[in-house]
Amino acid sequence: MSEIILPKKPIKSRLVNPSPLLIFGPPKIGKTTSVAALENCLVINCEDPIQTADGMVMYAENLKVFRQILNAIIKEGCPYDYIAIDTITKLEEFCVVRAEEIYANSPVGSGWIKRDEAGKLLATSGKAKYKSILFLPNGSGYQYLRQAFDEIITLIKKAAKHIIYIGHVKQANILKDGVEFTSQDINLVGKNKQAISADAQAIAYMRRVGGKNLLCFQPSDDVLAGCKVRRLEGKEIVVSEYDEEGNLVSHWDEIYLKEEK
Repeated sequence: MSEIILPKKPIKSRLVNPSPLLIFGPPKIGKTTSVAALENCLVINCEDPIQTADGMVMYAENLKVFRQILNAIIKEGCPYDYIAIDTITKLEEFCVVRAEEIYANSPVGSGWIKRDEAGKLLATSGKAKYKSILFLPNGSGYQYLRQAFDEIITLIKKAAKHIIYIGHVKQANILKDGVEFTSQDINLVGKNKQAISADAQAIAYMRRVGGKNLLCFQPSDDVLAGCKVRRLEGKEIVVSEYDEEGNLVSHWDEIYLKEEK
């Protein structure tokens, strides 16, 4: 066992760039286009089979293909500086199939899949009765979704130094001091949202003003946001914009500083 050396004085933070970075916002405002403009960033698109943004983009139609892409990246020695998951919301949906596999292989879920000799699903099977593991009584299926989600997140982190999660926004009604208002939140299931939010070193809400896309790192009552990187904390930064000729100009150097390799 190595010797434990206790600090004798305060030490400055060594955190330079946020990873994971969690970006969420309304649809069709340019989240994917902005992130795809980041140098040496691979975007794994789970949403749209047709590539709509310029850049290095690969489409994953399901969790199996998504996993194959990650394993290929790792096998190649992790050549990308950044990997963006577009979207983390859709990836969570992919994980339902894996969650049902985990459940079916457990003692309590042994009756989830039962088929007749022709391979047809029996009406007495749990799958036929509940359709999805998420509809099990008392929400008991969500723990298996959490396991499946954790599995793929662990693999994602092995594929690049910097990870970016892109997510859909969800509106939630909140009561504070007797006043009800709408809050903008990341669209994920309970504990998965908590885990991703806690793990993220920065959470930014993206909005568009004219031809500019801005990342807001300022938390408020109506927006989930925040940052552990002090130089970004509380700021709103233009991350991309269109010039007079209609060309996209990115400003990711405001978010990610150059690091020594």
